[in-house]
This record gives sequence, C-alpha cells and structure tokens, in this order.
Amino acid sequence: LVKKSNDTIKEAADLGAKTVCAQRGSTSEQNITKANPAAKVLLLDSYPACLLALQQGQADAVSTDETILFGLVKVDPNTKIVGKPFSDEPYGIGVKKNQNGDRQGFVPFVNTWLAGMIKDGTWGKLYEKHITPVSGDKKTSPKG
Repeated sequence: LVKKSNDTIKEAADLGAKTVCAQRGSTSEQNITKANPAAKVLLLDSYPACLLALQQGQADAVSTDETILFGLVKVDPNTKIVGKPFSDEPYGIGVKKNQNGDRQGFVPFVNTWLAGMIKDGTWGKLYEKHITPVSGDKKTSPKG
C-alpha cells in the first residue's frame, strides 16, 4: 500500500532502502525481509498506525495481507495497492473446544454454513460489495 501520488514503488523489488510498515508480531515483518532484504521495516502496534505513518511520511509503504490492505484503501482513498502479493496469508476460523475437549459439534456447522454461502452466491455478493470496489477483482468463491 502506498500513497496514490507514489509512482516509484510498483513491486517488492522497489522496496530497497524504503521504509515499509507492518504490525508488530505479524508475519509481514519476515515476508517483507524475504521479498526485499534491503527494505527498512517499521513495526507499529496496528495497521491503522501504519496507515498514519504512511500519511505522515514516516513510511513509504505498508505491507500486510490483501484483506487488510483493502480495508485501509477504503479508509483512505488517497492510497493504492501496488504489485502482486509476495506471500500467502491464509485465514481460518478459530473454534473453542467444548466441555468434552473437542470441537465436533460446531466445526461441521461452520463448514456447512460457509459451503452454503459459497453455493448460494452470498459469498460472491459480499465480495463484490466490499472487496471488488477496492480491488477490481470479481470472485465467486474464496478459491476463484
């Protein structure tokens, strides 16, 4: 994520000697260093703090997974996402164990619910409503 006015950073290779902000404790720190060891990593406590650092010129870019970047662009339309993703950031749903020490009752429910959202088009409609305006992508399923 960079300011819209930035035309020098277009991909990870352009991050050398640039300050790239990431949230402390996230996987982004290692991913930035792998993508471009010359990048300077600025670690802050949250991605909104990274966005502020970008806005104030303390960072040249913000790096994290696309879902968070989409949200940051929605908050600040004077930013843009550049380049292709240089890491995979899978998401999951955590389910607390029940009193028997297992998750057997709730996991099938969640999996069925998610599969139903994909099958009936709800997932695609939500993606189109919230993500497509920022990303330009149109997907009908998480893998599509």
